[in-house]
Amino acid sequence: METTYCLACAAAGVAKRTHARVGQRLTRPYVIVVVDDEPDFCAVVSELLRSQNMVVHKAFSATEALVLMSEVQPDLVLTDVMMPEINGLELIRRLRADPLLGQVPTVVVSALVKREEREAAMDAGADAFIPKPFSVRELRETIAAYLH
Repeated sequence: METTYCLACAAAGVAKRTHARVGQRLTRPYVIVVVDDEPDFCAVVSELLRSQNMVVHKAFSATEALVLMSEVQPDLVLTDVMMPEINGLELIRRLRADPLLGQVPTVVVSALVKREEREAAMDAGADAFIPKPFSVRELRETIAAYLH
């Protein structure tokens, strides 16, 4: 059986700690969906998460993300707000209304940093908000908080 080490353990600096989910060893890596219309952002975040033994799926629009998530059950979604067609807040609302995806933790990563914009993200159903630009540590710690 392959052992996978989790992001939270890595962020905490614990070497070779086996991740447990509901008291059992994790036999598969976490699946993360990154949604942003900026390919460079998706590439950087994807590489960071893959380096933590996570499976990453990229979507460059909310529409693409919804199609992707009908095929892949994510453990967490990272999404931008400002995107063409459907914005990230509407994406979150649709996820929350979906019986299969409604409980998936959703983290907004956005350049919109005013208090009202953060509140709008939380009102839409986001679990957390990370302002762009962000530190790698902040991203890791936020993701880890929702995967444990």
